[in-house]
Amino acid sequence: MNNNIMVLSMLTGVVPVIIVLIILYAIFMAVKNRNAPDTYKKHLNRKSYLAAYAYIVVIASIFMFAMGWSQLNLSLFERVYGQEFSYRPEWTSCPYKIRPTLDEPATAEPQLPELQDPNCVEGYEYDVIAAKRDLVEGITLMITALLIGLVHFMIIWSVRETDESQWVYEKFLFVGLALFGVTSLIAIPLSIYSSINFFLYGPPELGLEYIPDDEIPGPALATAIAFAPIWILYIIAFIRRMKKEK
Repeated sequence: MNNNIMVLSMLTGVVPVIIVLIILYAIFMAVKNRNAPDTYKKHLNRKSYLAAYAYIVVIASIFMFAMGWSQLNLSLFERVYGQEFSYRPEWTSCPYKIRPTLDEPATAEPQLPELQDPNCVEGYEYDVIAAKRDLVEGITLMITALLIGLVHFMIIWSVRETDESQWVYEKFLFVGLALFGVTSLIAIPLSIYSSINFFLYGPPELGLEYIPDDEIPGPALATAIAFAPIWILYIIAFIRRMKKEK
């Protein structure tokens, strides 16, 4: 679960950047096609809507696959390097006995709450089933993403030769390139720094202090390994598209 939180926190900063890039791209395309006002009207029809829907679901499926892949990576890291590499410990509190409220004199000394279990110790502890949970969730997400993506890829394949599909495909490449590119650019430096810090200075010690993200390299490294290859594939596809237009 820490990995999901890590990726979502990354996307909190990624989404505004992507929105700005999309706006800039829209302005660029509007200026480029200012002498052809009927260009967008020509491509906005049922086929383009169908292609746009299919491409949006495919992007969501690819992102879901990357999320599952990162969780699978995190589980594997735990087996190789231990829980300290992949997961942040969670705070464990002790249950206290509920003492009935009594009318005590003002001079009475305040009584400390009494533990239900005298041997219980509060502090940070690792979730012993986190790796197994991430393994199951990761595989489930990857299989689900493949099935959903395959179904919608068949829709794209049915309209692949139309002008509408090719027009939507350009936007699909740009959005995917921005999404996976910005996420990778955030995850890669963070994973390098946190991994070097981990292997040089050792894992963080358990105690009463909160452990920051830069001391736990697993989530960032798992995200970088999952997102960076997809980003590279988008770059290759984008370059091929540019060469084809020339």
